[in-house]
Amino acid sequence: MPEALYHVGSVQYGDTFAIVGGQKVTLGYSDAVYLYNTATEEFDLLDERLSEPKGYVTTIIVNKEIFPEC
Repeated sequence: MPEALYHVGSVQYGDTFAIVGGQKVTLGYSDAVYLYNTATEEFDLLDERLSEPKGYVTTIIVNKEIFPEC
């Protein structure tokens, strides 16, 4: 991981997984979303961010049809 985080949210995404938010070791929370790249075995920081930094995140996948405005 590019930065040490704990109390993150994680969710399976296809054949990999995403890490969302989390508490920073240096205090404060993260708004980052990382996707694990199985080819490079590294985490890629995505352009998408949480609306505000959060820790203790719960993540689920929902069908886009439920929230079409998002």
